[in-house]
Amino acid sequence: MRKWIEENQQYLKKSIDGIPSDHHAYCLWPSFPFIKTGSEVDLYDYFHSKELMYDCQKRVIDALDGAFAFFPDSGTVAECSGLQCEVRFNDDGFPHVKKNGITEFDDIIKLKPGDPWGDNFMRRNLEVLEYIKPRVGSEYDVVPAISNGPFTCAAQFYGIGDFCEAILLDPDAVRALLDLTTETCISFLREQEKILGHIDRIIIGDDIPGFINTSHFREFVASDYKRIFDAFPNTEFWLHNDADSIHLAECIAECGFSVWHMGYFNSVTEAAERTKGKLSICGNLKPIDFAKINPTEAYAACVDELKSFGGNTKLIISTGGFIGMGTPIENILAMMRAANEFVIDSHC
Repeated sequence: MRKWIEENQQYLKKSIDGIPSDHHAYCLWPSFPFIKTGSEVDLYDYFHSKELMYDCQKRVIDALDGAFAFFPDSGTVAECSGLQCEVRFNDDGFPHVKKNGITEFDDIIKLKPGDPWGDNFMRRNLEVLEYIKPRVGSEYDVVPAISNGPFTCAAQFYGIGDFCEAILLDPDAVRALLDLTTETCISFLREQEKILGHIDRIIIGDDIPGFINTSHFREFVASDYKRIFDAFPNTEFWLHNDADSIHLAECIAECGFSVWHMGYFNSVTEAAERTKGKLSICGNLKPIDFAKINPTEAYAACVDELKSFGGNTKLIISTGGFIGMGTPIENILAMMRAANEFVIDSHC
């Protein structure tokens, strides 16, 4: 299996670089719902114990022979928790933030960027990195937490619906808050870079821009991506946006991302046409459905998906948005095997 993983890294690099290949790459998007698979671990404990987070991730990573890396895992709450937003947990243990309640421009400009080492989940993630890195050694990779995009972070802080409305009614407050969240995101990433020594790839998770139009995306979203890119030159950037964002395809292609991880309800082939090969795209497999089928069915579903790509290696096979809770390890292995065994020249 390690050979599959090494070969996949080559296919993935070729996809991003636009180099012809006879295979499609696969990409895994693990997070706490999948990490919990097959475990009775309480998610609240998982999020509050670096030891438990390491143990749970190691169990799954070992089962997949290192097919993905160790990472600090706190869902979408880290940056907002550093901006005085209360973190709450639902009945399933999934974390979310309560909106801050500050919405006036004069109050927003008095705020300071979140302190990554304050009493918040940014600090918890940094402590996870400090704990995991020496234990993993050179056997497996350790990567930074997915960075919540400035727009999504600001929308959570303000209240998602109200924030989108404020673009029209109070754009100065929107810009002030985005400046605040952008600086918070950059500071958090810099502290992770200090622990890791370097960051080869940064994934920005930013779903909420899917709620706005293209002109507002260019004005209020793309410029902040550039600020983050400029803060980490020579770093590869991936975008996770699994909202209904197909209308933003051309805008996203302009930003400079290497990969866009989409949701399953938008067509990756349509996105590929609209982005004209400027970045690689993955998603499409419905994670909840993929979790419910058996490995033989999972393999067949992956082969069908690979066939639908029409030989376009800018398309990468993956579940849309996330790997669903309860997804059997064997189904992930089936995806990896399908990508390894599917030869483009013999199918197109």
